[in-house]
Amino acid sequence: MKLSNAFLFAGAASAANVYCSNQADNPVEGIDHSIQDFAISIVDNTPSAGDIVNASKELAGKLDACMTVLTKSGSKHGVKLRLLGEQFGRIGSFIHDILVGKNSTIQWDETCADMGSAVDTLQAQFLELGNYMISTAPRGQKKAAASFTERILNTLEETKLEIFARGSCGQQQGWIGAERREKRES
Repeated sequence: MKLSNAFLFAGAASAANVYCSNQADNPVEGIDHSIQDFAISIVDNTPSAGDIVNASKELAGKLDACMTVLTKSGSKHGVKLRLLGEQFGRIGSFIHDILVGKNSTIQWDETCADMGSAVDTLQAQFLELGNYMISTAPRGQKKAAASFTERILNTLEETKLEIFARGSCGQQQGWIGAERREKRES
């Protein structure tokens, strides 16, 4: 992680701590509000690639802060957490559609590596959230909780693949040239 990214992430996490502290009675609601704030910041504006990266990192920081509050509160939020988990497919698809839909902006501003890093950070936060959800789920619901987590992680991975599979992002990563070499060699 670049030093500037580390400071940005730390700042977002600090702001999120205040945000989630306000949601201490229901940190799951804080997570839901964080996702909604992310959506509003991207959908209702015409963001630059830097804005998209920053919004993604801010969401990751808020998720991290809310996870801290959630884990300290114990497993009393299990039902609400499961309801949120049931939405992971929709949330993942929404994030995918936003980021892939803004792909031309990301490509134009050549912020591919930063966007890749932001998606990696989101994946890590959703993995942590999913693992917590699995650990607190009743025995008969652990498999469902695991499938919710797997779904969002796979969708975020597909998002990265689509961003890096073409244009300047693909060229930066060497994927486009490698695809052409493979076709020539076949």
